[in-house]
Amino acid sequence: MIRKITLKKFFRGIPVRAQQNAKSYVSKPNKNEFQINISDLIGLLRENIRPIALICAVVMIITAMILMFLPDRYTSTASILPAGGTDRLSTLRELTGLAGYDNSPEANSSRLFPDILYSNVIRDAVLGKEYTFHDGSKDKTMTLNEFFGSNNPDILRIRLSGLTDITTDKKSGIIKLKVETEYPELSQSIASNYLAELDRFNRFQRRSTAGQNVRYLEHEIDTRRTELNIVEDSLETFQLTNRNWDMTSNPVILKTIGRLKRDIEIKSRTYALLQEQYELAKLEAQKDIPIVQILDSPNLPATKSGPFRLRLILISGLTAIFITALIIILTDIYYSSRPRKQINLTAPFRDRRTSLLIEDIDR
Repeated sequence: MIRKITLKKFFRGIPVRAQQNAKSYVSKPNKNEFQINISDLIGLLRENIRPIALICAVVMIITAMILMFLPDRYTSTASILPAGGTDRLSTLRELTGLAGYDNSPEANSSRLFPDILYSNVIRDAVLGKEYTFHDGSKDKTMTLNEFFGSNNPDILRIRLSGLTDITTDKKSGIIKLKVETEYPELSQSIASNYLAELDRFNRFQRRSTAGQNVRYLEHEIDTRRTELNIVEDSLETFQLTNRNWDMTSNPVILKTIGRLKRDIEIKSRTYALLQEQYELAKLEAQKDIPIVQILDSPNLPATKSGPFRLRLILISGLTAIFITALIIILTDIYYSSRPRKQINLTAPFRDRRTSLLIEDIDR
C-alpha cells in the first residue's frame, strides 16, 4: 500500500509507508543487488500527481514571467573565405585526430583571422565607431560605450566579446562571424566594422616576410644611390679640375679617372640589381598580404535568434517534473529503508504520547 503525499507533507519531506509491512517497489534480494518494481514506482508517481503538477505549473509560470522581460535578440552572420597556402597535411591530421594541434600557421594564412578579430586592436577600433539603428519608431546614434553604459576598456571588451562568436570550419577553413544584439541594424553594423577593421589591419599593420624584404631593399637602394652619386660627383669634380684629362698622358690622372669610372660602373650595376629585386619584392608583397575575401556579407536579420520562449517554458516544465519525481522517489526510498521500532500494543499501560504515535502510523 502506497501512501499519498500531500503538498504540505511533501515539503516537510515525510513520505512514509502506511503500514510497517508495506511492500516497497525497491527490493534487495542480495546484499549488493537491487530490483525495481515498475508498477509500484508508477503508482507512487500517480498518487503524487498533484504536487508534481503544481510545482511544474509554478516553475513554468515563473519562467514565463522572467522571459517576458527579456528582449528579442537578432544575429547578423558573415563568412570569410580562407586565404594563404593550402596545408597538405590537414587530411592526415584529421584522420589522426590532430586537426587542432597545428601551431605553425603561415604568415599569410587566414588561420590567424579569429585571433586578430579577438585582439584588443580590432575590438578597440570597433568600440570607437558610432552606430545608427532603429529603436522602435526612433533612430538612435551612439557609440558602444554609451550602449553598454561604461567607459572601462576591460569591461567594454568583455561585453563586446560576449556579443561576438567566431568559429572556423576545420575542413573548409571558412570563418563564421556572428554578432548578436537587441537591434538588427546594430548587429549588422558591428559585424561590418569587424570585417573593415580586419582588412585595414592586414593591409597596413600586419607584417610578412615579403614586406620585410621590401623595406630592406628600400633602405639598401637609398644607400647605394647615395654612394653612386658621391662617386659620380667625384669624377665630375676631377674632370672639371683637369680639363684636358682626355688628352693628357699623365699616369696619375689616367689612373684616378679609371678608378672612378670603375667604381661608378660597379655601383651602377649594384644599384640596378637592387632596383630589379625591389620591384619583384613589391609584387611578391602584394601577393603575400592575406586579403579578406568575404563570402557572405553581414546580413540584416529579419527574424529573431532568441529567446525562444515557448521552448524554454516547456523545457523548464519538463525539468521541474523530472526533479520533483526524483525527489519523491528518493525520499520514499529513504523512509522505506529506515528501521521501524516494534510497538507492543498489549502493554498494560500506554501514555498519551504513545497513543498519538500509534494513531499517526495507523493513518
